[in-house]
Amino acid sequence: MNEHESRWLRIQMICDEYGVSDSLVRNLIHDGRLPAVKFGSARSSPILVRRSDIESMLVPVQPSSTSADRRAAIAARLDKLGHKQAG
Repeated sequence: MNEHESRWLRIQMICDEYGVSDSLVRNLIHDGRLPAVKFGSARSSPILVRRSDIESMLVPVQPSSTSADRRAAIAARLDKLGHKQAG
């Protein structure tokens, strides 16, 4: 894939690459949260979105302290079970 091919994405390409639904992408465009252009004036003209605009929407997910606490509690229980079985 060259630079020109990867700069613009069609809606279906976004869905396939990022695992999101067509309706989500269309709603983001309709609400003005995702900039897009239409290539041509025909109804069937493709809607294109810059890859950089998609990537700017990506936000890292941080585990909540609750999730970390739960994982630690489960690990502690499993550790105790391991000691009980060995002893």
